[in-house]
Amino acid sequence: MGATSSSFRSRRMIVEGLAEGTIVTATSLEDGQPFKIKLMSPDAVAEGASAAVLKGKIVAGSDKEALVVALKVFRLPFNAAQRDLYRKLYSRELDAAQRLGAQDRFILPFLGTSVLGFQPVIISQFMRNGNILDYIVKCRPFKVHRQSLMLSPRRPVHPRPGDNITALGLTDAWWNICLACWEFEPERRPSIGDVWKNLRVRLCHARRPSRKLFNFSTGNGAS
Repeated sequence: MGATSSSFRSRRMIVEGLAEGTIVTATSLEDGQPFKIKLMSPDAVAEGASAAVLKGKIVAGSDKEALVVALKVFRLPFNAAQRDLYRKLYSRELDAAQRLGAQDRFILPFLGTSVLGFQPVIISQFMRNGNILDYIVKCRPFKVHRQSLMLSPRRPVHPRPGDNITALGLTDAWWNICLACWEFEPERRPSIGDVWKNLRVRLCHARRPSRKLFNFSTGNGAS
């Protein structure tokens, strides 16, 4: 979550009634205990189609030593039924992202969650180097970037997460679907119709599926 950029300084207030110094109560993802955050501004420091980012400090001890955090505020529809669906999807995404973050040192862990109005909030440490676009375009020389991080997307073998990363377990069949969709050459990727057909077979039949879903080599990362 990015640092303040001049293009975002005039962003509108995200939630009515917020002001500098507003105290937001959050829940820790680590132990479930409440903690408090003091907003540094009611205006967004970054904004996208689905969420906006506020900046705050965790209220603990000296204000100078307080951890600066980013509060990612998700925009939800006003319709109550749609909001419930969005909250369920948001909870699933949060759980999956939290488990992935625990396995990869390059993924920023979430510190906690909160609610502003009816909008869910995810909290993480604020990164002063800006968003990913700022990092790639403006942070030079590139030699200061960690080589392993820069080269990891080009690896021929995708690192496979743990088996409990999905609700149904990450079997060879499910993993092969992911690998097929990640093929570098577009013509080698399956169509959405092929993906849906194979997913439907896996969901409808209790027997263990074949490891080979598509015509691609299983030597590129599946076990």
